[in-house]
Amino acid sequence: MFVSFSGVSRDNTAVALLFFFKIKFLLRSILIKNLSNSDKKLEVWFSVQLILMSADTIDEVKMKETYLVETLTHPAIINKQYKGLWMSLQFETPEITKIIAANCVSNGVITDWFLFAEDRIRIAPPLSITMEELAIAVQKIKESINDSL
Repeated sequence: MFVSFSGVSRDNTAVALLFFFKIKFLLRSILIKNLSNSDKKLEVWFSVQLILMSADTIDEVKMKETYLVETLTHPAIINKQYKGLWMSLQFETPEITKIIAANCVSNGVITDWFLFAEDRIRIAPPLSITMEELAIAVQKIKESINDSL
């Protein structure tokens, strides 16, 4: 099993590290039955890193972040805080927020309010979400907000 390096910058350090991790991953895969739980967790982490870097997933996050910030707008949203695809949407009261969160879940969008900020819901799609899926999620969140007010 070989992973393409096409999504990695040609910085020598990054290529060398990826090569090292790739070799280590392949060697450990052969001996997987003898690995401890912590080694297996490390192995999974290496695998995820290789997949993210080879699939250009990280490069796409900024584009998806911009889309999410620009399209997820509604007069009921008082404040948005975000980093990458993680976002919190603030509403007027915790009661309205809980209704919106419940409507999102019933519309197929998994979200919840923050325990330390009950007037906010969290948006945290996976990094692998496609633009089409992101557009559907934004539309469902907007519909949920409209249905709640």
